[in-house]
Amino acid sequence: MSLTLPSSYESASKNSNIKENWAFQLFNSNSYLQFDGTDDYINLGTTTASSAINLKGTSESGGTGISVSFFVNFPELEGRENIFASNSTATYSGYWIEKNPDDKIALNWGDDTGAGSSDRRTMIGSTVLSANTWYHVLITSTFANATSGTQIYINNVAETITDSGSASVTTPTYVSDGKAYIGREDFTATNYGGKLYLKNLAIWSGVLDSNNRTAIYNSGNYKSLLYDFGNYAQSSNLKGYWELNNGEPFIQDLSGNLQNGTINGATYKGFLPLSTTDTSIDDIFYHGVITNTGSIRDSIDLENSKAKTSNLSVNISNFNYKGSDMSTELLFGTYDYFNYNVRVYSQLNDDSSLSNCLQIYQGRLINIQHNDSSLSLEITEKKPWDFLSLPLNKTNTNKTYIPIVYGNYTPETSTVSSPDFVESANLFPVPVDRVQNNEFVCIAHKSILSDGRLHYFEKNASNNNVQVFTPVDDAQNASVSYDGANALKTHFDLHRNSKIKVIDIDASEDYAQFDDLGAKSVDGIITNFSTLDENDFGTTTGTGTGNKGASLDFSYDVPQFPHEIQSMKVGVFVKYTLTASFVSGGTSQVAFAISDNANNFSEIRNETLSYTFNSPSFSSPTTLTGQSSTGGGIISGSSANPTLQITNSSITEYISGDKLAGLDGQLPNKLTIRISCLANQSSSGGQVASFDINVQVASIYVIPELKIPVSTDTVAGQAQIANESIDKIEYLYSGADGFNSLYDGDSTLIEHGHEALRDILVRFAGTNNETPDGWADDGSIHGLHTDRHNDNWKIRYWQLEPKDLQSILDKITYEFGFIFKYRADGSSRVIYIKQSSELSASKTLNNRDIKNISVKSTSFTNLLTKMNINYQKHPAKNSYLSNLESSNNESRSKYNIKKNENIKEIKLDMNVGTPATTAQTDPNSDFYSYYNNIVGDVKKLISCEVVNSAKSYSMETGDIIKFDDMPVNPFGHTWSQSGSQYYMITNLQRGIGSVKIECREVG
Repeated sequence: MSLTLPSSYESASKNSNIKENWAFQLFNSNSYLQFDGTDDYINLGTTTASSAINLKGTSESGGTGISVSFFVNFPELEGRENIFASNSTATYSGYWIEKNPDDKIALNWGDDTGAGSSDRRTMIGSTVLSANTWYHVLITSTFANATSGTQIYINNVAETITDSGSASVTTPTYVSDGKAYIGREDFTATNYGGKLYLKNLAIWSGVLDSNNRTAIYNSGNYKSLLYDFGNYAQSSNLKGYWELNNGEPFIQDLSGNLQNGTINGATYKGFLPLSTTDTSIDDIFYHGVITNTGSIRDSIDLENSKAKTSNLSVNISNFNYKGSDMSTELLFGTYDYFNYNVRVYSQLNDDSSLSNCLQIYQGRLINIQHNDSSLSLEITEKKPWDFLSLPLNKTNTNKTYIPIVYGNYTPETSTVSSPDFVESANLFPVPVDRVQNNEFVCIAHKSILSDGRLHYFEKNASNNNVQVFTPVDDAQNASVSYDGANALKTHFDLHRNSKIKVIDIDASEDYAQFDDLGAKSVDGIITNFSTLDENDFGTTTGTGTGNKGASLDFSYDVPQFPHEIQSMKVGVFVKYTLTASFVSGGTSQVAFAISDNANNFSEIRNETLSYTFNSPSFSSPTTLTGQSSTGGGIISGSSANPTLQITNSSITEYISGDKLAGLDGQLPNKLTIRISCLANQSSSGGQVASFDINVQVASIYVIPELKIPVSTDTVAGQAQIANESIDKIEYLYSGADGFNSLYDGDSTLIEHGHEALRDILVRFAGTNNETPDGWADDGSIHGLHTDRHNDNWKIRYWQLEPKDLQSILDKITYEFGFIFKYRADGSSRVIYIKQSSELSASKTLNNRDIKNISVKSTSFTNLLTKMNINYQKHPAKNSYLSNLESSNNESRSKYNIKKNENIKEIKLDMNVGTPATTAQTDPNSDFYSYYNNIVGDVKKLISCEVVNSAKSYSMETGDIIKFDDMPVNPFGHTWSQSGSQYYMITNLQRGIGSVKIECREVG
């Protein structure tokens, strides 16, 4: 999607002679917003009784009262001018501030029962205001019905208060669908817009004292209220703060309470107007003192999914401005310009309306140099995440950072009374703030209603990339309010119980009897079986009494645990088939058993098959019976050759009884399992001719019940052991879900990376919730939200210690395959490469549109044909739970790449989707497919200067274009080789009267 041009550009670009001028607006501490009194206003969004700005009166439970401060100027008088409304509806609700028709400042609050004088309470100041005069207004109120509860200060002088309205309401009534506005209210059908100039609007909880009021007034000079200064000490109590003087395209609530605003019609004034030639725009004279401007360079990096706009250098004459050199105005003068916004507009043919100019840059002034005749200004691109790190907030006492958490997580469900395997959770770490009142207190990222149960990481039990986190039995599922944050708690003995697989099988004399040497019995996959060789159990033949058969012993390494064992069990998952054949009458038995022979644990399983043949002679029995001690025996075959078979055809779990003797609080290093099959030759003549056994073992495991030894027992050393164990624990782990998406109402869990980026910008960088261009579908063509809304683009990410927000956002855009950028006019855009069937060009360039064309290829050094991708970051270790190798073998063969060349190690810290091992047809299927489409083959690069202004002015990076009727073909291809060829603009350089581009082949 190209830039939308003003109509003047569409018509001007058809002229052969175009005069272009660049106009600069340098904002400063004296800038302000102008409301026209007709339809200009700022929409701060829906508010409810729980919104930060909707404060209660001091007579109400939890009420603090309110203070409001702002600078205001009314260009005209004798009318009602609305300044602010906190919770406006068709009836009087919330509170609102206005200049009334008597030209006095008034504070109103309503009861939401109507829009008459009986539905409001109004407190009115005594000063009759003058037109075209700046006033500082500060209002404090307890919302008491008496006039003594409200004070209005004009330029720090207290007013005499009179009242109006008869509603008996000591706190405003706040409704669930009210709107907060600057310059508007909703309870009158017409004339809602205030005609005024406004800046520095602040709302505090509580009533400010005289010291704070005097400091805020600051002799009528602007001062930012975001930080304490002098006798001003109330910045921490700000509930809403909008400076309204910085030229931003939207209004940010700097208090951090996210009551951001959308500008509707209101325009910025009070900036310093400069330009490359003298001009007037909207009746403001722009001094044509800019002697030189650098070009504006905008670029995107598809390989790393980044966007960048260059700094802009500007030289101006050190001319006389309001009686002093310009150098005096810009630095250390009356107003502050450093770090304020600078807007740059392209003006064609002296057009006098700003709406007909094209904004081409927005930045902040960061450097000024000068000599006697000239100044040099450096302006850098302004981004809302500049100078920010996450996380931002801490607990009040220990200053533990409150984590940032995104994604869908899953806790374990094992309990002490009902232990289960703990290998399927998705968790994140929660920092331990302190241990107090026999509890671990861990800081949560948000208020948690369920699934917040804490887990302990069983470090030594992890195996084959299986993470073993056991949930502690008495942890809270829901968080509690704690020290300025939310906390999850659990008893400090960390009582827990679970099933944990053994680590590895040890070599022994019977080691080779498994068909895979026992590996499948410890791989953590219950559907994988190690099969024992049935011949090693022997075959019984002949007559005589006694046992025949065999026992096989297998030793396993057992996980070790840092805390004391309270109880111990052993379990197996197994299935087996046993078949016995008989040669004579009488009674015979075949026994199948599983036990922990070496360590004397209880018997795990003992299956005895008993067979009795009741007949006068074995050769022609009248009856044949067979019985298993557990049932299920089946006799088959002829009477002369009977057989019995018992089959445990599905996997069955067998668990031993408790075993504590001899453990001394810990597990043995080795666990030996015996599997035996014995035939008993009865003295009454029964004989087993043969038996066959097929045994399949899926998993062998232990069930340790664990605690930190924190009893009050006086046994020497116990208290010390407990304290040392507790002191070492810095993190426990939770499976509660991460943040919901604040940008669309805080109701939907964020599960995908692109959603996390938008939420971070709104939640922490204070941006508005405007949907970026390219986010939504455009008819049948997918937008980013559709192309990234599948399991292969899911996120699980946590941040516990401060990290530069720019690097966090860069990581998100790289791992989830898209570019996020702000345009010069403040709107946002997402850029990514669509699959070929969805590509379309916004423009087609021919040889009459361009000059100085150059064609080249991407460098071989940028070619990447194989990736070793590590993903699913371990919650407790600096490692990854999954990895795979993804390769473009066609390119490796095509470009003569050797086996160990051209391979890159990729670490995905956020993306938990599964990459493809070979690229999919749709590059937006997964991480590997997306980047293989960019770097898996050599691509064509085209650069040129676009001389047709009908096409050049609207171009921006990320646009898809085509070429046709060119003076040269690209290498051995035509411009429409194998169908349409599409190119994305990756670099754009804009100067006065000049646009140069570089494009990359994308499909």
